Amino acid sequence: MPQNQMTESGFSLLEAVFALGLFSLCMLATIQMAGMIFRTNQLARDFDAALYLAENKMEEIISRSYSDILDCDEPNGCAGVPGGSMVFQRRVRVSEQANPQRKTITVTVSWWEGDAHRVELASIILP
Repeated sequence: MPQNQMTESGFSLLEAVFALGLFSLCMLATIQMAGMIFRTNQLARDFDAALYLAENKMEEIISRSYSDILDCDEPNGCAGVPGGSMVFQRRVRVSEQANPQRKTITVTVSWWEGDAHRVELASIILP
């Protein structure tokens, strides 16, 4: 008597649903990671642009003679500076000390992108 053997080939419905669910979960994680990488990259670009603006202003101030470095270097102490996709607020503060004679220069670049961010550079100038 020959035995009738039934061989199964292909996937059952349960296996297909499980595979589709696992694939969907992996795709969702990948999409979320890509979004996080994009936001981190944009924030790094903004920090880079802010640092560039602060360094340029600091170099401009340091290149002057000691007596030409004044407290209100920007109009009203603060200026909106476009950079990349943002408008940065740049503030320059110069404080003078008599003993020992020196000036402390602080350049702060700030911007708002969901949260407040800022880059600050400081330097001391002697006569």
